[in-house]
Amino acid sequence: MRLVSIILQLQGRKGEARTWPNCRKAGVSHSNLRPKTSVHVLWRAPETSEGGCVIFRASVIASKKLWYAEDGPLTKKFCIADIFENFSAENYKKALPTDDDTSECCACDEAKYSLEFIGLWSKDTHPKDYPTLEHLTHFTDMLGASHSANYTMWKFGMIATDGMKEIAEWGNTFKGEQEMKEHASEIRTLMKIKGLWYPEVQGRTHSSFIVNKYHHLASLAAMFGPSPDWCVGISSVNLCLPDCTWVPERTFELLPFDAGTDNGPTYMSPNNPAEPRIPIHPITTKLDKRSPFYSEETDVIAPLARLVLRREEIIKSECKSVEEYQKVAFNATNTSEDEEYKDRSKS
Repeated sequence: MRLVSIILQLQGRKGEARTWPNCRKAGVSHSNLRPKTSVHVLWRAPETSEGGCVIFRASVIASKKLWYAEDGPLTKKFCIADIFENFSAENYKKALPTDDDTSECCACDEAKYSLEFIGLWSKDTHPKDYPTLEHLTHFTDMLGASHSANYTMWKFGMIATDGMKEIAEWGNTFKGEQEMKEHASEIRTLMKIKGLWYPEVQGRTHSSFIVNKYHHLASLAAMFGPSPDWCVGISSVNLCLPDCTWVPERTFELLPFDAGTDNGPTYMSPNNPAEPRIPIHPITTKLDKRSPFYSEETDVIAPLARLVLRREEIIKSECKSVEEYQKVAFNATNTSEDEEYKDRSKS
């Protein structure tokens, strides 16, 4: 049996779990004796062949004299061969949407999706130069939309709009909302989502949206701060599958990007406007030695957040003309102040 390195990253309530001292590569244990119902970790699968398997084993202490180990559901085995059994290459392609903002969708039925944003950014996940004034850390209110291929909120290589600049520098969504409303026929659902502020930066926030044959893409942006103009988000993500159905779920590990409107290199940099603005670009470990993400040892940046899009409902419908889809979108009611925050979850 070959020993592989498995990366485990602790999540959830601070101080409830720790890396197991006797197995630092692949072990997690409790860090205190308080009763608990769960421990959350991020796990990255090792590189392996198609026949590779990974086994998770757990032990639970109920009392000083009663404990359980590795029995029944306390042991889970995951094998690539089992996952892909009877799963042909053709079917695999059908299960993967193509993120191309020029792609067309053939699904006549519409779909409703839930959106869950999970904050991961902390001084444990990103210790280098983490803001000393921790109470200032936050993800700002977020702006997103389901939209057509004729609208772009942001993308790499694009110069940020005034609305995107306001989100990236101040967390202000007003101009971004106005820009979306100026393209109302191309926006099916406008989402304004409550941000995550200290001490809930590692919390969760929610929204929902509708997609259809014409408005089959989704975008979102949120500033994380304090920072000059740094954001996380998704751009023109496609939820429509080649077989004319809607993908059940998509998960994104969100990495930082620079909106190109401020030249500051650190979290607490003073305002230094980029004039003219430079293209939106990913933040990497090699851009600037002053950056908290700079590293000479690795090209990997830990994700700052996770975004999960889940299909909740299929809405039976007939295919319509582009004009009909545009008319429905134009007349659709945008998210109200009461609705936009009602689904927020602190856990």
